[in-house]
Amino acid sequence: FELTGMFLRRAQILSLGISIPCCFALLFAEDFFRALGIDTRTAHDAGEYVRGTLPGMPLFFLYSATRLFLRSVKIPRPDSYVSLAAVAMHPLWCVIFLHKLG
Repeated sequence: FELTGMFLRRAQILSLGISIPCCFALLFAEDFFRALGIDTRTAHDAGEYVRGTLPGMPLFFLYSATRLFLRSVKIPRPDSYVSLAAVAMHPLWCVIFLHKLG
């Protein structure tokens, strides 16, 4: 199990390292959409949405690496519990982020 822990740490570090340039590139999503010929209002709204999701991107990359590791060592239950908790909490998060804070 010592090697598997080492591989998990490598995957997590690699995932976090990859997420940083991805986040930086996605900061300019609005400009990219405009360059594709998408109308200004839609490009602006899409760019705001993408920028709003950026804080969660490194955590998602980290979660993906950990999830794949757990599945590879035949421990799928934690991933199921996280998914169930996220689905159960989603309506509350929508109310908080869209109606209370938005």
